[in-house]
This record gives sequence, structure tokens and C-alpha cells, in this order.
Amino acid sequence: MHRPSLDIRKLRFGEQDDSGDFYAQLSPEARLGMMWQLALNAWAFAGHDQPQPGFSRHIVVVQRRTR
Repeated sequence: MHRPSLDIRKLRFGEQDDSGDFYAQLSPEARLGMMWQLALNAWAFAGHDQPQPGFSRHIVVVQRRTR
């Protein structure tokens, strides 16, 4: 199987990509929001209920005994 050569670049966090890519200019929060929407669309297309975020619905407080 022949694969064309790929242009691979490694960027450090905060570095700018000069390729002019629209997605590279978005914040991580914006990219995550876009991916969440894609996940919802995929679940709906597969006929499943929409997944809920896995956030904890309760709060637990642990207190140590005083000596």
C-alpha cells in the first residue's frame, strides 16, 4: 500500500501555525465545543440517545479527625 508523503509538524503549546488553517486559530475550548457537536450528531445518526457529560452530580467532603 502506497501512502503519499505527509507534512508533519510538531508545535508546542501556544505556538502559532503559519499554515493559515482555520482550526489552528481556534481556542481549545472552541475546538472542544465543535467536537462535542460532532459527537452528538454521530450518536443521533446511529440512533442512540444523546450522551450526557460525565460530571459528578454529588459533592463529598472528607474531614479528618483533630488530634
